[in-house]
Amino acid sequence: SSVRPQRRAGRRRRPRRNLPRDAAPLAGPAPLLAWAAAKHVGGRMSAVAGHVLEATEAGSLEVAPPALLLRVMGALTAEEVCSLPVHVACRVGEVKAAISEKSGFPVHEVRLLLPGASQRLEDSDILGELANLGGQPASSPGSLVLLLLRLDPVWARDIDNLRHGRLTLKDRPDLSLEHEAVLAAVAWDPFALSLVAEEFRANPEVVLVAVAHNGEALQFASKELRADRDFAMRAVSADHRAMRHVALPLKSDILVIGAAVQGSAQVLKLIDRGDKRLMTAVVAQQGRALQFVSKNLKADPQVVLAAVKQDGAALQYASEQRRADQAVVLAACAQDGRALQMAAYTLRSNREVVLAAVSQHGPALRWAVEPMLSDTDVVVAAVGQDKCVLRYASLALRSSKEAMLKVVAREGRSLRFAVEELRGDLEVVSAAIFQNPRALKYATKVAVLKVVANNGFALRHADHGLQRDPDVVRAAVAHDARALRHVDAELAAALGLSGLSGLSGER
Repeated sequence: SSVRPQRRAGRRRRPRRNLPRDAAPLAGPAPLLAWAAAKHVGGRMSAVAGHVLEATEAGSLEVAPPALLLRVMGALTAEEVCSLPVHVACRVGEVKAAISEKSGFPVHEVRLLLPGASQRLEDSDILGELANLGGQPASSPGSLVLLLLRLDPVWARDIDNLRHGRLTLKDRPDLSLEHEAVLAAVAWDPFALSLVAEEFRANPEVVLVAVAHNGEALQFASKELRADRDFAMRAVSADHRAMRHVALPLKSDILVIGAAVQGSAQVLKLIDRGDKRLMTAVVAQQGRALQFVSKNLKADPQVVLAAVKQDGAALQYASEQRRADQAVVLAACAQDGRALQMAAYTLRSNREVVLAAVSQHGPALRWAVEPMLSDTDVVVAAVGQDKCVLRYASLALRSSKEAMLKVVAREGRSLRFAVEELRGDLEVVSAAIFQNPRALKYATKVAVLKVVANNGFALRHADHGLQRDPDVVRAAVAHDARALRHVDAELAAALGLSGLSGLSGER
């Protein structure tokens, strides 16, 4: 049986039927297509190498999960241990479990290697990626060869116990001199780094494993490693708490702070938040970090402007003075229209500011105040982003035929929020359905009667209630018998229109 990636119990995954936007045909037979799947953060199926689509006889595309024939060879004997078909998205840990079941070797004793490589494979490694790294023989493109190394049972048990916390380096100090044992220990308890030999405290691989679980473990790393900028950037990216223990000069290094901020803006609590040059650089990378800068800098135009240009929502952390600054608010609303709600009340009636906000995010109209709610240009710009925002416009505008003609010309379905009188006005309704025929759903009976009298088939877009109205149905069918397709059979029979059903497909 083939090995497939594990999925969460109770959840079913439907096969993808549509070709992704970035699909690119492979060189080879025409019926075969493939694409590289995007890598997403998290999820069992992240970083999948690809999928294959096969054209059926009917011309549709069907997903054919890409598979490899995995051949497991003894690292020392060069004899084949087992072979099994696997999915390219499978991880090494899942394969090890299958090998254990087939060969009888305990999972914790199994180590897998790529041919010609000395470093063992991690349980999280993906087979599809390993095939591209040299595990796929040129003579057999559909297969993958891995080498199996079986550990000494006693040693393997000790490593497994360290990895799961059943054994500590305090219990077995002799293991603190072994690389694999140290990695297993710090993966379970990051502070076990304090118990290992100095050579491991200066080992980037060991320290990063510890820091990834708890940044505070960096305090036990060697001084040289804590003063290394490149390593410090990797450490603070893994856990911002590591910032507390990097060398003093690196605590004011923009590159190191920037790497930490990408993980969590709370790292600013651990450094000098009053340094304008430093904070400007930080908020330019992550605008909402403005909440952690000093009070004085929250009122500084340069710092706040840099923050809102990166993230308009950062305006909520600016001082009242800056939230009343037109230049700052304009930049914030241009980046995120929702920033309008955080602006000073006086600016929420500023035409330039409100236009920038609704042009970026239509529903921002709800936070505007008069006279902007009666400004046709502002409302039209907002409706262009979201058809439902007309509900926030003033009653005066929604009652103005001139204004509504401009609004429905931009988005016909906004007719829904016009006053009833205009929803029955043929000129307004015609402009709306010209932009979007579905707008007829919001017209009144008076307007619908006039529309279907000239275009009977338009009945399909009318409100369901009007599709059952005898007057509307007769007017529509009189013009176009195809309108019967959208009329209830019982109603058609009651109106004596059943005899026209044979004509409904002719015109």
